[in-house]
Amino acid sequence: MDNPLLITLGLACLIAALVGGGLNAFGIEIPVLKSVARQIALGLLGIILIVIPVIQSPKHLVPPPPLSPTVTFEYPTPNAQISLKTELRGTLTPAKPDGGSSWIVIRDDDGDYYPQAKIAATPNGTWTHPLVLGPKWRSRPVYVLVVFSRDEQANGVLSRALRGERLSEIPNNVEPLAILNLRAQP
Repeated sequence: MDNPLLITLGLACLIAALVGGGLNAFGIEIPVLKSVARQIALGLLGIILIVIPVIQSPKHLVPPPPLSPTVTFEYPTPNAQISLKTELRGTLTPAKPDGGSSWIVIRDDDGDYYPQAKIAATPNGTWTHPLVLGPKWRSRPVYVLVVFSRDEQANGVLSRALRGERLSEIPNNVEPLAILNLRAQP
């Protein structure tokens, strides 16, 4: 309630409407009202003067959701051919996103997802992660995704799948942040 003057005027109008005028309150003098129509009009004016500041109060505004982090891959470069053992490097901004986790997930050309790790960025946002692919990946495309989730249930699914479990789809409430297309060497 940012405007106490409007609220005070509104209360004075409501009280005057109820008692029929002849009011001297809050430093405001309202003479005796001679008709019911004027009492009703004064009452409505009072209600309007009270409601306007309440509606305009910033308490009713919903804060925007926190921004998702941004990710850049530094190594390997897009479309690179990689060995079955390589290292991923990148930057996560901010390094510690509010209320969520960033994950490295690989996807094969059959559309299956394999969560690899939760990103542990340094204070300046840099991160590294070893990527070890099995023999089935030879000569195949490898899609490295970085995904973000604030949802505890989705984070639980990703965490449980770190044991090598294949996911046929990314859980709901998981937001893809970046994708890096690679190919494993023959």
